[in-house]
Amino acid sequence: EALKILAKLMQPMTPHISEEIWSALGNENLILKTGWPEENAKFLVKEEITLPIQFNGKRKLEIIVSRNIHKEEIEKLVLSNKKVQHYLQGNEPKKIIVVPGRIVNVVF
Repeated sequence: EALKILAKLMQPMTPHISEEIWSALGNENLILKTGWPEENAKFLVKEEITLPIQFNGKRKLEIIVSRNIHKEEIEKLVLSNKKVQHYLQGNEPKKIIVVPGRIVNVVF
């Protein structure tokens, strides 16, 4: 099955080779007349996302979090991170701006 999908994906770039692979797999019709492989939507959604963390507008590090995490939980994770504590140097941040799924900005 994987070779059939690979042959379909190769067809626009290497039509002759993909036709040979297609016929070697036992298919009698032309690969050109078959449809494009169907996507499986469950594999297109990521469970975890990478959030960049900025300090005063300058990107310094990233954290990996669950896709459906709330703003408050993101703030707690950011403030408990050792690298964030290193950048803060013991100071309290004035403001933490969280755009869920996009970015975290720590202003101090």
